Amino acid sequence: MIAACAAPRAADAAYASRRYYDAYRFWRAASERESAEAAFRIGQLFVTGEGVHRNLPEAMGWLRLAAIRGHTEARYRLALILISGARGGAAAHWRAVARKSAPDVADKNATALFPEGLEVECVMEEATAWLEAAALHGSM
Repeated sequence: MIAACAAPRAADAAYASRRYYDAYRFWRAASERESAEAAFRIGQLFVTGEGVHRNLPEAMGWLRLAAIRGHTEARYRLALILISGARGGAAAHWRAVARKSAPDVADKNATALFPEGLEVECVMEEATAWLEAAALHGSM
């Protein structure tokens, strides 16, 4: 087990050396100890696809957790995703290609790789609430 104070430093060092999956593992350990910053950083990895498959629904889950824990930038970024929504992308394209020859296998694999789904709906009410929370607790 990684010491509580060592995990964020180790994660930052791994990220700086472009060992993104290692950074993910360290931030994951810190997030399990209620670190808002670690949850935010994991969310950003899923937004960018660094060390993990790019997945906005998964990113939203991590950003929402960080936002609930009080992370201002997570509230702002989550609101931006909720405002814009997300459709399609490379994963959706390749799933559609795979479904032409093996729909059951394509659906099973997509569910395994992207348990939170491939799309994000535009939800203005939630986005507005997170923007207001970000504005109340800090500036961007």
